[in-house]
Amino acid sequence: MNPYWPQTLSQSDLDALLALLQTSRISASSLDVGSLSRAILEEVARLFDAEAGGVFVADEPAGMLRLLSYIGTPSAFANAFQTIPLDRVSSPQIRVLRSGEPYRAADMRLQIRRGPEARPEEVYLTVAYVPLRNPEGKVDAALALAIETTEQVHARRRMEELGDEARRRAAELDAALAAIPNGLAIYDAQARIIRLNAAAEAILGFSPAERERPLAERAAKLRVETPEGKPLAYEDIPVVRALRGETVENLIGRTPRPDGTVLWASVSAAPIRAKLRSIERR
Repeated sequence: MNPYWPQTLSQSDLDALLALLQTSRISASSLDVGSLSRAILEEVARLFDAEAGGVFVADEPAGMLRLLSYIGTPSAFANAFQTIPLDRVSSPQIRVLRSGEPYRAADMRLQIRRGPEARPEEVYLTVAYVPLRNPEGKVDAALALAIETTEQVHARRRMEELGDEARRRAAELDAALAAIPNGLAIYDAQARIIRLNAAAEAILGFSPAERERPLAERAAKLRVETPEGKPLAYEDIPVVRALRGETVENLIGRTPRPDGTVLWASVSAAPIRAKLRSIERR
């Protein structure tokens, strides 16, 4: 089974299937309720890697579209479509019958029972419908190929839920950082700034472009000094030390400002380690 079939069956695929059926002269008049019908259906389903399929034939006098042949699972899907009124214009089968054009219905939601004693369950199917023409060129039947996409639908929903949860947690983290009165900066393992709260932005004074520059350039702009007024060596900068795995507590330093004032600060830094003990952030 090809799990990507529902996502990759394009309009050109449907056109190719239609051409295949027309070239093979398959029509409602060429099918019967016996082995020929199932053999043709099984071959087409095999070519397109579908796990279920059916052929619907118009019964004009009865005003119904009848299920002539069905293969695959879930078989309960077939039970739900044994007959379809020809005036039910919302039905994909009737749409194909009236328009003569292929149609693809993605992730159709159905309630089925997988067995006589089984409980009802919600499943999803992606189905491609293709018209079948009789020798006179009239569309009098439709072929359907289906694959169950229940697991894919549930996986997408779970990914959406996880995305919503991640966004919620990120918003909570941003709110917590903003509420801290002291400056707080988070760096990745390459010393890139990931987050700054408002206090840290005011202390560092970096523009958006400066935040993207290498750490050495940012450090040179700050001109951090020891309490005695000597330049603090690059390797002694708290961020650099934390990225080496050290924990720095209350390092006192000073930074001359362009306006002639001096900013004094007590700086602490610590590494944030991943499960494998490598440094990811500080």
